[in-house]
Amino acid sequence: MLTCKDQDVWLKFLEFIKKRISESEYKNWFSHIAVLDLNENEITLQVPSIFVQQYILDNYKKDLIIFLPTTKSGDLAINFVIKESKKKKIKSPILPASINNRDETSFNTQYTFDNFIEGPSNQFVKSAAFGVAQKPGKSFNPLFIHGGVGLGKTHLLHSLGNYITTHHKRSIIKCITTEAFINDLVANLRNKSVDRMKRFYRNLDVLIVDDIQFLQNRPNFEEEFCNTFESLINQNKQIVIASDNPPSHLKLSPRLIARMEWGLVAHLAIPDLETRVAILKQKATSINLNLSDDVAFYIAERIFNNIRQLEGAINR
Repeated sequence: MLTCKDQDVWLKFLEFIKKRISESEYKNWFSHIAVLDLNENEITLQVPSIFVQQYILDNYKKDLIIFLPTTKSGDLAINFVIKESKKKKIKSPILPASINNRDETSFNTQYTFDNFIEGPSNQFVKSAAFGVAQKPGKSFNPLFIHGGVGLGKTHLLHSLGNYITTHHKRSIIKCITTEAFINDLVANLRNKSVDRMKRFYRNLDVLIVDDIQFLQNRPNFEEEFCNTFESLINQNKQIVIASDNPPSHLKLSPRLIARMEWGLVAHLAIPDLETRVAILKQKATSINLNLSDDVAFYIAERIFNNIRQLEGAINR
């Protein structure tokens, strides 16, 4: 029987890890784990699935070693037990978040190609994105856009999505962040609806993925994404990916890196002074603010590596 003292060890670990990860990550990976037995030699944990077991070992082993029993060689002494699912009456399945109609993918309508300010730093990337939007799956596939925070990646992704939604009305399009994709997969694993999720993603005409860098050091999720990627590419379906770094600088498998480099890798650079001034003037116009050239140049000369901060200066 598990004593209060034994239980405290696990609770101390949970308290430790809860401060170091997001609330959603804690809920996904630790809230459904139960301690069945614990002694000085071994701990027995009940987990919802083999997938959860492997993910915890892959990502939290160093933290677990601090609190839980280990072998003489220093490895974790954990015995995992997969929780048996209770038999229930068959109900109509609840479709996971990913399996929705196209109109559930919401794009910010304020982001369009028309109001994306061009300059030497972004003209090529904008042209590439517009070419993809005009003929999805026919030009650059995949299109990989990379650049620092606040340089317009999200603006381009939503511009592309809005254009396709308007001009290719029959296309099934999905825009998702990498974190949302991971949460989607976790939810489907829990609901035992992974096959349905796979069918949904692999029947898309256009898949837009933001912040692919968050797939780093997550091999199980990376494998599923890579399989989805290959399925869509083989069907000539369009994939657009955004990241803070080019594929070659990401800690991902050689297999996925190679596939992301199949099409066009386009860099979104820091805008020059004139482009920054034009961005400021456009923002000022949109909020009915009369901004003189002197003030615009003054601000643009001091904020140069983040468009969001540049526009934020106007809002203040």
